[in-house]
Parts: sequence; C-alpha cells; structure tokens
Amino acid sequence: MSDQLNFSFNTAVNFFSNDVGFVNKVSKNADEKDIIFGIRDISTVENSLFAACNFTPTMSLTFRMRHYWSKVSYDKFAMLNLNGTLDPTDYKGNHNANFNAFNIDMIYRWRFAPGSDLYVVWKNSILENQQRTDLDYWSNLDGLFENPQRNIISLKMIYFLDYNSIFSHNS
Repeated sequence: MSDQLNFSFNTAVNFFSNDVGFVNKVSKNADEKDIIFGIRDISTVENSLFAACNFTPTMSLTFRMRHYWSKVSYDKFAMLNLNGTLDPTDYKGNHNANFNAFNIDMIYRWRFAPGSDLYVVWKNSILENQQRTDLDYWSNLDGLFENPQRNIISLKMIYFLDYNSIFSHNS
C-alpha cells in the first residue's frame, strides 16, 4: 500500500485422490506383522495473512495469521506383500484425520541503537486433531475456535557491544 504499510494474503489448495500411504502394522503372530496401506483422499487448505507497518525507520510492527487444514479420508485398505505389491484385505479401522493449526504472530521491533534491537512478541496458537472428516471449510473453522488457545508473550533485547571501543589499546 505504501513504503510504511504492507499487506499480503496467500491461499494454497491441494487435493490428492486415491493417494496410497502407510496406515498400520498388524500382528499375524508373535514374530510376524502385516503392513497395512490405505487408499485415501487428501485435501489441504492453507490461508495466511501478513501485514507490516513501519512507524519510523527504527520501529515496526509485523502481523502474521495462518490457518492450515488437512483432511484425510480413507476409502479402503490393502496389505503390503513381500514383493512390494498390494492385495485387498479385510482390515477395518478408522484412520481418517482432520488436522488444524491456527497461528498468530505479532512482533514489535525497536532499533534503539545501531545493531541493538528490542522485540516484543505475541504468539497465539490453536491445534486440533480429530477423525471427523465430514465438515466443510467454514464448519471446520468455526469448531476450531472451541479448542484451548496457547498464548505466549516474550521480550528479547539484543545489544551490540563494540569490543574495540570498550577495550581500546593505547600504544
């Protein structure tokens, strides 16, 4: 928008149909285990919003908000053979996944001397992992905010010390 104010919004959507991936190991007997693969559909949506404001050349505020959502729905399962092929199996199990990560990072930076900065950082995060995969994006997002939030505020100071100016050698 200007030299002092900057906004950006990014969206990425991916869908993989009939993807094959590892699911589980199932005991046949005490010494052997069957390796189970699943045929699944994976959909992923990632939205991020970034804003930056430079108040002065030495003071700035940045804001980043990100929501990552990945949904995995299994259609059927197969057993891995010794030769690397897959055979149908009667394996049953709910390995569907609905994973959400919502993060906000806000950083205030003040450069109070050359090479010396003071940072005040606020981080907010919500994580959710469940097996329910029947939700659309907006219903999923609405339910996400019912989960506990984790908020962290931190203060960090970096101060540049010039060794030569502190310990000058007079010869």
